Amino acid sequence: LSLHSLRPPLLWTMRVALAPLGLAAASQAYACREGGCHPEAAGAYASQGECFAVCGYLWPQPRAATVGSELGPALGACWDVRGDDLARRMGESICAGRGGGGGAGQLVVNVEVSETDPAAEGYTLEVTNTTAHIKAASHRGVRYALETLRQLSAPTPAGTVVPTTVRIQDEPAYPYRGIMVDCARHFLPVSVLKRIIRGMAMAKLNTLHLHLTDTAAFPLEVPSRPEMAERGAYSPAETYSVADVADLVEYAALHAVNLIPEVDTPAHVSAGWEEGQLVCNENQWADRAVEPPSGQFNVANETIYEGLGEVYGYLRGAFPHGVMH
Repeated sequence: LSLHSLRPPLLWTMRVALAPLGLAAASQAYACREGGCHPEAAGAYASQGECFAVCGYLWPQPRAATVGSELGPALGACWDVRGDDLARRMGESICAGRGGGGGAGQLVVNVEVSETDPAAEGYTLEVTNTTAHIKAASHRGVRYALETLRQLSAPTPAGTVVPTTVRIQDEPAYPYRGIMVDCARHFLPVSVLKRIIRGMAMAKLNTLHLHLTDTAAFPLEVPSRPEMAERGAYSPAETYSVADVADLVEYAALHAVNLIPEVDTPAHVSAGWEEGQLVCNENQWADRAVEPPSGQFNVANETIYEGLGEVYGYLRGAFPHGVMH
């Protein structure tokens, strides 16, 4: 991504910001030219969003894409996704909260998912007039195809429009595309984690690493060890219950995001663990660690291993991706 490709959106943002001052240009039309969409009095597209839909503004850029210059009729914001239950729910999750819903009819989206490789993420997407076709080897590919289709959709006062001709073939260049969030030191409610997951799906990121526990806090409720969160969380309201985890796992799967849980050990342990299980956990921490107090497991205390076994056993059953830190 070059600075050149970023410059026009910045210019357009400035134009919108200056509009209340009467400084915006008279033209509201846009044309797709080399280098992107540009304001032009004789432009073919009435809005920036319509121009974006046909001018190759897809992120991340697909392996191969052909997008026609003609836009179809104004349709409803939600699609008629025809596939299995998970594909339909994926479509519904994208529909939620979208604008441009005043058009008549819906874009029909036919989904074929072979499930020959659950880890495969490639897809093909074709649009002809008011019908789209998606083919993928897994529901991950289906999700990414739907996210691409979202980017090709432009809300207008009359409804949502989509290019009448689209042919895209795509697959990721890297198998791991993720971020990590520290929800131990800085507790993040489930609603915030869901917002992060939604943003990741839009950018086709596939892994969210959850740093769940650290010296400062142990907000994870372990069913067989409820006392760990009771004494380790910042407050009773700042915990991840069993129901919270199950809800988040289901939500992540709907958005093709893997969750990797992390319970920090054998260092960075304090909150939640029993005092007799720890060493280097005194207030005189300055000569021993870079944060107060870091806490280390007392590996000679056999009760540590039983507790760790129960914590890891819960994580293994609660997070289906099969990877933990």
